[in-house]
Amino acid sequence: MDSKTGTILDKIRHNTGTIGEHILVDYSQKKIGTTVLPYFNVSMLTFAYALNSNVLLIGEPGFGKTTAAKVMGAAYGGYPFDLFESAQMQGHPEQTVESLVGRLDFSRLAKEEKVIWQLGLYLPLIILDEINRLPGGKQDVLLNGVDTGRFSYLNDTFFQEKMPFFATANNPDDGNHIIIPPMADRFAMSMEMGDQGPYALAKIGNARRNIREYLCDRELTGKILSILNDNATEVPEKVKELSAIRKKFREKLSNPKGAELQMLVEDEMAHLRGAIAEVPFSAEAHVFLQCIYTELNYGGKRGRKRSCDSQTEDTHTKSLACSCTKNAFSPRGYDALEKFSQAIALYMGSPSVEKEHIRAIAPYVLQHRMIFTEDFASQHEDKDIVPAGEAYYNAPTFAGYLSDQLVGIVDTNYMKSVHDEIALVKDMLLHPERLTDKQRKEAEAKFGKPDKQDHPLLKALIYELKRRK
Repeated sequence: MDSKTGTILDKIRHNTGTIGEHILVDYSQKKIGTTVLPYFNVSMLTFAYALNSNVLLIGEPGFGKTTAAKVMGAAYGGYPFDLFESAQMQGHPEQTVESLVGRLDFSRLAKEEKVIWQLGLYLPLIILDEINRLPGGKQDVLLNGVDTGRFSYLNDTFFQEKMPFFATANNPDDGNHIIIPPMADRFAMSMEMGDQGPYALAKIGNARRNIREYLCDRELTGKILSILNDNATEVPEKVKELSAIRKKFREKLSNPKGAELQMLVEDEMAHLRGAIAEVPFSAEAHVFLQCIYTELNYGGKRGRKRSCDSQTEDTHTKSLACSCTKNAFSPRGYDALEKFSQAIALYMGSPSVEKEHIRAIAPYVLQHRMIFTEDFASQHEDKDIVPAGEAYYNAPTFAGYLSDQLVGIVDTNYMKSVHDEIALVKDMLLHPERLTDKQRKEAEAKFGKPDKQDHPLLKALIYELKRRK
């Protein structure tokens, strides 16, 4: 690890502790291997921001989902907390496209078709509160913007660059809609914000005061809003003016008499993204990641996994993870699992991603994406899902628990069918064109014909070897 990366990670550790103790009160923790990682929610939200990723914050009303998003926007985006309060998108059934994205400037309509863009689009973190109060059609309007950062209205498009997008969703009730699968898939991960236990209550009051005292700035927020609401100023000029104000607020945040947060500028964020991307995968971790992707996209006798197909009944497929879900696992999900596994490995000081990092991250990538079969869910309905030796408030969501069980099935199949030939399988995956004739013959002798293999990853690799001859 180079010294610059080490300095950036030290800043993140400092900020995570400060935010987790004094601003958000985050008692969540995650055991990864033999290490317990504290302030896990804050840590993952930090890396989501750094990676320009989208996060779905879920939980009961009133437990800090929206507050968490705005705190991350202030701490790392460098704009006042109260500005994010003023500029966040709000989900409700009667919401219009104009309120979500932009509206026509009727004062100029006689001369030109000018769009007034929603204020939140100018900020380095876009926040949508209560996304699941939007009907499916309204969610459709946001799909491209959430995915690419390009928001369109009529004949105009707003685009600076891809920004992280944090949305909140209350647990299902009579006032909510489902989050449509294409939208759910656009969130790299989901995190639950909930009860932190009895000792957190006293700190929560202090945290609210700290937010108001250190993260809010009424004067700067008023100045920024006046710039954003000036319809005579063009978008590039507004962005330029905002950058100067942002610098002032960052200086305030890093003041020893203030929040004492250590700010990360754009160059440091870019360096961190590069450092994360360079973390290698061990042979075991790489193959295990491929096993997750392959098992969840295998449809048995029907080939690919399709949500429109009924479950196959053959005995072999029932032993695979794909038999527990109704839908497939997209490349977006794979990309998120890969990046966040690299991020957590780097943060923990590991020289490479190991299987334990993937297993730790997988539930947060899968729980909002995968639609579990009724049979699989019913098998676990009466299970105690609180981790052994943990407080009740460290229990996962039920969907997170099912996701962990799902990855456990993949792990079992991996150990049974793939693990013993890990080196050869990795070579087949990464460098099939470099395999010698001897290695090809060894692979074909060990793994045989595709239709005789137990694991779909081996089926696919044997097929590819034959195709490349």
